[in-house]
Amino acid sequence: MRSQQRIVLELERRQDLEGLEAQQAESRRAAAEDRSHKKEEDLRKEWRKEDQKVRFWGDLRQQRENLDREKIHKEQEKEERQKEIVHNQMITGERQHESDLQERRRQQQLQKASKQRVSKRVEQFYQQAEREALKDEGLQQHLREHNLQALRSAMLY
Repeated sequence: MRSQQRIVLELERRQDLEGLEAQQAESRRAAAEDRSHKKEEDLRKEWRKEDQKVRFWGDLRQQRENLDREKIHKEQEKEERQKEIVHNQMITGERQHESDLQERRRQQQLQKASKQRVSKRVEQFYQQAEREALKDEGLQQHLREHNLQALRSAMLY
């Protein structure tokens, strides 16, 4: 009888140990799963942040481009107004009976100055566009490096 009791007690003890081990294994698995879910959520948050940054900088670049286009348009309108003024001055000059030679010289000077201004503005615009492009390239390179770093660190976990 005692040997049967010992066997029963030993079996119960083994079952308790197996149950405890199974419980511990399940706890470890659940903890690992929780960590995995947390890492995934952290990665999703990081990607959302990066996506927001990319959109922000893209929107900012678009706003700059819009402002540049608007500035060019205003400059063109100003040039048109200046051309109209020059034309009116020419008509006024003709009405005042200026000589054709004086009027021709004046037109040449105004055209030359206008071309120089336009050339200078165009050059300034292209220089500004190049500077903006370099800034955008630097920003994009920085974001790519940051994204790569985030991916690498995510892969390490």
